[in-house]
Amino acid sequence: MKRPIVNVADAPMHRGQHGEQFELRMAMLGDAAGADAIGANVTRVPPGKAAFPLHHHHANEEHCFILSG
Repeated sequence: MKRPIVNVADAPMHRGQHGEQFELRMAMLGDAAGADAIGANVTRVPPGKAAFPLHHHHANEEHCFILSG
């Protein structure tokens, strides 16, 4: 059942890695809360790594808030 309030620890977790440079763990909050038109996630990136290569979007905006590190 989807809920309007989701604890990050309870959200579905996606793990990704590509080569030695890119690695992430992403909690998919928008999906867990039942969002249809907006996404929200918390992405954790290990020290010395990058989450994604340089990229851009044509149909959406992306905002990043650095919480630590």
